[in-house]
Amino acid sequence: MSISVFLPKDYDCYAEDDRYPDLPIKVLEHPTTEAGILQDLSSPSLNKCYIEMSRVCTSEEVDTPYLIKLGGFPILIQDKERYYRALEQDGFTFMFQVDENGYPEELVNGNYPFNFGCFYAYALFKSDCFSELTAGFWQFS
Repeated sequence: MSISVFLPKDYDCYAEDDRYPDLPIKVLEHPTTEAGILQDLSSPSLNKCYIEMSRVCTSEEVDTPYLIKLGGFPILIQDKERYYRALEQDGFTFMFQVDENGYPEELVNGNYPFNFGCFYAYALFKSDCFSELTAGFWQFS
């Protein structure tokens, strides 16, 4: 299975509502397929590229840039409860974050979608697997 994150084309739309439950970013699980060719579903500021496992982090101790951090606790840019309070009240748990500091050089073609920040995704878990994904919040310094 794969996970895709979909951003609105209008930056102001998700800059205004930057956290759950109003965040207009969508996170979807889907079967793994070959990369699509439809340009209207792609961001003009991001180029397609392969994400190496060396850019994935599963530890709370991070000393090198990473692109994706899986599980554990989020590494927050702004440790303010307003970002995650509603998620936790609704039973969601941190699942992964995307840190733009870890983007491969060949990925960005223009502006960073999160202003060189991070995006945080959460999930509802049942037993050992998740039953629902949601866009949690995004932040930058």
